[in-house]
Amino acid sequence: MKNLLIPIDGSEYSQRALEKGMEMAVAFDSNVTLLNVKNSFIPQLTVIEIKHIAEVINNNSEEILSNAKKYLSTKVENVETLSMEGDVASVIINYINSNDFDLVIMGSQGLNSGKIKGLFLGSTTNKVIHNIEKPILVIR
Repeated sequence: MKNLLIPIDGSEYSQRALEKGMEMAVAFDSNVTLLNVKNSFIPQLTVIEIKHIAEVINNNSEEILSNAKKYLSTKVENVETLSMEGDVASVIINYINSNDFDLVIMGSQGLNSGKIKGLFLGSTTNKVIHNIEKPILVIR
């Protein structure tokens, strides 16, 4: 297991996935890619509001990735961070399917869990599980 992907969103479950990812990366001397996807859905707002929201989202993504990389870097040598934008599940699925990962480690729930939206759309993790052909470890 040389290449691990850990999609993170700052939630409790992604932190658990990060911890398990560290254990596995140390055990197998793996390279780790941390991926944070910024959801591109922005309701109709003024240009100023959109710019402000985009700045907050970008800063949040940078902070999530930076903190996760610091955490892993205490024991893992090769850690790459990547911030992408779009529909979260679709971006993760496309990234996994177009790259060479031996294992994907994800939290079972993310920041949007428990919201009514999740009842209709299904979870990001569920969509990823059913649309990739790589091994995936789901952390509760």
